[in-house]
Amino acid sequence: MKPVEVEGKGSSSPSSTHSEDITKEDVANTFDLKDDDGLDKKDVVTQQMKPVEAEGKGSSSPSSTHSEDITKEDVAKYNVIRGLPNPGNTCFFNAMLQCLLALDPLRSIMMGQNVCKGPIAALFKELFVDTSPSSNAKGYLDQRKLFASVCSKWPQFSTGGMEDAVELIQCFLDGLDEEEDEARQPSMGASKKVAIINSIFAGEECSALTSTECVHSSKGQRQETRIFCLPIPDRKLPAVASRSNKADAEAHDGDKPVSVEDCFSLYTEEELVSDWVCDSCTDAANTERVVELGGDDNQNNQKQGKTKVFRAARKRMIITRAPNVMVISLMRQKKVPNPAGYDKLEGHVSFKETLNMQPYIDKRFDENDNNTYRLVGVAQHIGVREAGHYIVYVRASKMNDQEHQTNDKSWFYASDEIIREASLQEVLECEAYILFYERCSNHDAQSSANVTCEESRLANLLPTLPNLDGDSIRPPMDDLVPWAEQRNPSRDKRREQVADKKNATLLPMFWEFLDEFTLSGETMPYYRFQLWGMLVRGSGSRELPILYSHLLSRSKDLAMGVCNGGERLRVKLTEIARKYMLELVTSLSMVVTDSTRNLMQQLELRFLEMPTKHEELTESLGAALLREMDVYGHVGDQIMIPLPDKCAVIQGLTEHVISKHRDGYSWEGDFGIEDVDVYDGKVVITKSPKLFEILPQISPEMVTAMEKDFDSIAIKVLKKKFTHSDIYVPYLLPFHRFLSGMERYAKWWSDRVMTKDLRELILHFPFYKPLRARMNLLVGIFDAWRSFDGKDMSTLIKKILERAPHASAWLDEMKNVENQIILDVFCYKDKNLSYYEEKLHFMVELFRHLAVHGTEKSFEYQYDGSRKQMVQTLDELEVGGAYYLEGVVVEALTALLEESAMKDMLESVWECYKNCNFPSQN
Repeated sequence: MKPVEVEGKGSSSPSSTHSEDITKEDVANTFDLKDDDGLDKKDVVTQQMKPVEAEGKGSSSPSSTHSEDITKEDVAKYNVIRGLPNPGNTCFFNAMLQCLLALDPLRSIMMGQNVCKGPIAALFKELFVDTSPSSNAKGYLDQRKLFASVCSKWPQFSTGGMEDAVELIQCFLDGLDEEEDEARQPSMGASKKVAIINSIFAGEECSALTSTECVHSSKGQRQETRIFCLPIPDRKLPAVASRSNKADAEAHDGDKPVSVEDCFSLYTEEELVSDWVCDSCTDAANTERVVELGGDDNQNNQKQGKTKVFRAARKRMIITRAPNVMVISLMRQKKVPNPAGYDKLEGHVSFKETLNMQPYIDKRFDENDNNTYRLVGVAQHIGVREAGHYIVYVRASKMNDQEHQTNDKSWFYASDEIIREASLQEVLECEAYILFYERCSNHDAQSSANVTCEESRLANLLPTLPNLDGDSIRPPMDDLVPWAEQRNPSRDKRREQVADKKNATLLPMFWEFLDEFTLSGETMPYYRFQLWGMLVRGSGSRELPILYSHLLSRSKDLAMGVCNGGERLRVKLTEIARKYMLELVTSLSMVVTDSTRNLMQQLELRFLEMPTKHEELTESLGAALLREMDVYGHVGDQIMIPLPDKCAVIQGLTEHVISKHRDGYSWEGDFGIEDVDVYDGKVVITKSPKLFEILPQISPEMVTAMEKDFDSIAIKVLKKKFTHSDIYVPYLLPFHRFLSGMERYAKWWSDRVMTKDLRELILHFPFYKPLRARMNLLVGIFDAWRSFDGKDMSTLIKKILERAPHASAWLDEMKNVENQIILDVFCYKDKNLSYYEEKLHFMVELFRHLAVHGTEKSFEYQYDGSRKQMVQTLDELEVGGAYYLEGVVVEALTALLEESAMKDMLESVWECYKNCNFPSQN
């Protein structure tokens, strides 16, 4: 597709503050809108436009009234839209960026830990960080480095001439995918590679042909596509017109504009092909000829040539898989007798806020039941083929420097630096060139900016909308009796009866949920409205999608009951929903038609995003947390090892807390073990945290709050669940002291690198790790230390490990050792008690000797003179050493991380240790 735009030259960024009632002439005078190509950008700015823009450098912030109804906690989880300066001919790039930054799936990936490390991806990630609500950055978004990197890779965008946003998007996504592919480990099998960009944008399509003269068909190879380029039909053309000239006229037909659905229909429409070569018929014909002529097949083909059999066929493009983000380009080109051979196709193509792709997808290949998409961005080209300007409409949570914020996302107009709010009607009336749709759940039908198209259509079906937010509908309690009490006395039936009695309390709760649940900021009961809409339509889906988060926000007991109640409970809940629908019909005085009655009888519930299992932390941990471990030669407290799955739960809790800290949230220690839930192994604190300042650096208040959170984990979880008298759990006591004494590490939070290292130590504390992983880490540290001598330049490891431990003298600890194996290994190097010193590297070396020589000291001689190895596992050697020296080991790890020494030779050792988890955690 050829580009459709030539941008103006010499446009400059705004440099002054605008009044609130700015006029068209004021904008023209403030911004250099006139370009050398003859396009006056004043035509782009309408008189009703009142820019509310991100301010340039040196300008003051606009004053506005702060909304007390919306808190910082509400908006911190959404993206911020900021203006993009146009130093000259970059509006096509700005338009692409604004739309990509508005995509939640892409934002989630780019803000994560697994994003590839290429130059474009790194600069792109910085823009996501700068548009996150936790960022306090002001003014315009600086995209210059990214644009320079793009132009360096694709010089065609650096000419200052005619550029196309669709071509740019394709190249940009290809570039991210190439960087991701280069960053993957070569040792990974191709089947194990996870293509992040493709997982978001890539769909699949293929061309299928079916003969009208024979029974054969052909299906082309499925190909990935990231942008669906749709032809625009012309209703004035006759039905027999070919596809090649259907898009040669205007995109409208009087008062009936062409829709995106029409474009998809044309895209997947069958075509007649008269010269298709049928391979099956061709093979059959040539086989018959060989039989008739006799002789070798190859000889006959060489003499007379292979006969091709042509058939008439129907050809159709099939979409075999829809992407999670649907990028649609409308092919706005028409053939004209000019030197270029084409011109821009003007006219409005209608599109909706929600797009149903179900009719255009071949379900033989795509088994995804959810093919409903929600509009998140629209790019429009204003002007003619030779010159023009790009503007976009995107969904975002707030504008930069805008104090009056909403809890939900709204639509915004963006034209380079100019940002202002827009209505949904304005968005849907624009002349779209590129559309961005995100796959959404079936329940996600409401727009925070405006009433959705579906709601508007339903409202228009009746003269007035009924009072759906009126009095509650009382449940018929007699109909909520769960199951008959008569049961067979078998064990399974008695167990069902106990479960039924437990689930009986959920039925009235579910009735109230259907009747009363409302979305944030809304007054109309959400599911009452959804059921009423199904009744008004009278046809279509019989499924009522229910989001698990809605159940959870209404009642945790209800959500957990539905999740863990099994199929018997869900069948009963479906009966409750059908009874509720009948009561709704009665309360609204609606006429019960046959279709209404059938709908009520066929209604089914579909619970979305529901975990397989939902438990509270206490229930998930259970009673058995530790297992006994025998260590040969040990004398002292009973040694107990935490079970791997219990370690995974505690590590998940710590990871959840740290992830919230990274976003500026903390509970200030005000959460209990009853506030922690486990969803399919994912640990979540259900209590709402508070928001603190973390930019440009973590505030002292946030540091204190984080310390309290870690102290709560130490006291309320580790101490309460794992600590017992006369029992030793490896590294439990140091971990408890570490989390309870986080004030000792306050200075770490003031440095970004040290903050990262401290969080790594918390997440990968030796308490969480397999015993052998801890031993391998210490052996690797010693090997790295021994690789240097005093004359080497890289002496950081030696300087750190040559320190004497602060907490205790480890050689004094060795005087209390009663484990004979450890004593024998110790004396192996220190026969004269002169080899070892108080320095840390000697302690690390002792663990290395335990790993290498420990089993040599654990034989027992039998009466017949033979030897018997008494150590059953190598883990016993590590635990035996940790029993006496775990505090010093933690001190050595802390010292190395404090000096950022886990690099060079230690980098691979540390990475291997971090990635080594119990089998249940891998």
